[in-house]
Amino acid sequence: MANYCSYFARFLFQRYQWVISTDADELLFFPNNLTDLLLELPTEFCAFKPEYAIAPVHAVEKEQEFCWRSNSDSWKSRKTYVYESEMFLKPLVARSPVTWGPGQHFIQETCTTLKEMVLLHAKHVDFRRLVKSTGNWKSSDQTANDKKFFPRVEELNQSESVEKYCHTLINDYLRRPEIKLPFEVHNRIFG
Repeated sequence: MANYCSYFARFLFQRYQWVISTDADELLFFPNNLTDLLLELPTEFCAFKPEYAIAPVHAVEKEQEFCWRSNSDSWKSRKTYVYESEMFLKPLVARSPVTWGPGQHFIQETCTTLKEMVLLHAKHVDFRRLVKSTGNWKSSDQTANDKKFFPRVEELNQSESVEKYCHTLINDYLRRPEIKLPFEVHNRIFG
């Protein structure tokens, strides 16, 4: 997958000046207009990572189900608990081809932090959806690399049920220290 992403980015650079790489469950928040921001970035770096990587967690006992069809009100309902996820402080914006490592969480080239850029990882905002996607993951064939780079794969395979595993996962995250975002950054995301 890492090789594929590297090759695909090289293909995109044949026509485009920038490539932004995120997973389907990730949202990016930039400090201002994206076009102006890209023009102002320092030229000595080929890739940029966010200053903050956050993951709102569905506190099942306190919060209602997440409404995916709603607007920003849905995100406001998930600010009860937001934790920092260093694993997602990864290169996301590139101006030239890069060589991705496993999981697309690091590159071999020089990377720097883009101030006030936030990556929001949405995997844990909806318990019901987490159970469904985790069930799909459990039923798929796992490779040796999955087990090497994603240690939770083995925990999932040994768990009594997907739902119990997800409850444990959410509770583990809820015990982590909560991130304190600067007011303007928090307001930009959660209103």
